[in-house]
Amino acid sequence: MFDRVGSLAERVATNVSRRAFLGRMGQGALGLAAVIGGVLALPSQARAGAAWCLISFVGGSPHPGCQIYKAIKGTCPCGGTLVSYKPGCATRNC
Repeated sequence: MFDRVGSLAERVATNVSRRAFLGRMGQGALGLAAVIGGVLALPSQARAGAAWCLISFVGGSPHPGCQIYKAIKGTCPCGGTLVSYKPGCATRNC
């Protein structure tokens, strides 16, 4: 692995030292780690696809069953529970 990086450094950067090249590569790795850390720290903001808000009605409700609506920026402003799948419920607007 280090040999491959070394040869790449020699081919790409003719006037740059190996130490400078590895320093830049380290900065890139640090940036990538920061992005991955951000995705892991804020999973509701980084969800792929549509997230849904599930509202369940229990007993006494005029419409038994459940309703869903699309989440807005990973939150459920009109109540309900955030789910990443679309359950087979009636769709409504927030």
